[in-house]
Amino acid sequence: MKNLITICIAVIGLQLAAYSQSPLDPGQIQANFGIGIDDQSGLPIYGGLDFGIADDWTAGAVLSFASSDYVSLGANINYHFDDLLGLPPEWNVYGGANAGILFEDDDIDDSGNGNNQFGIGIQAGGRYFFNDRWGINLQVGTGKEVSDGRLGLTVVIN
Repeated sequence: MKNLITICIAVIGLQLAAYSQSPLDPGQIQANFGIGIDDQSGLPIYGGLDFGIADDWTAGAVLSFASSDYVSLGANINYHFDDLLGLPPEWNVYGGANAGILFEDDDIDDSGNGNNQFGIGIQAGGRYFFNDRWGINLQVGTGKEVSDGRLGLTVVIN
């Protein structure tokens, strides 16, 4: 009986530890903001929100801006590998897919018509949290966004 109780406590403890490493619990929200990494559109800035939709899954939206000529709006979904990889709680590694629109105003013919493009892509990234709310993030990816990389801060809102 003593062994059974010990095993039950160990299993419950492992489950709680794994759950506490989840990047965002369902219903939680985090904001991301920073600079883009790009060689064509200058130095973009970005801001976005991620929503915890299930254990280890987030969905989000992001707005990137390089100038009045380059603006993108996108949505993404990510799987967070923290539990699978057994990472400590301060680390967050994810990958996923995105869809977005790049609004590019090239004004080649002075008509004011831009070159708007829709596309899909993939991304991978990671975060290191300094405390329960604040962290630094780095992401690379493809798709119709102003930049293919991002470096910035993350704050867990709730």
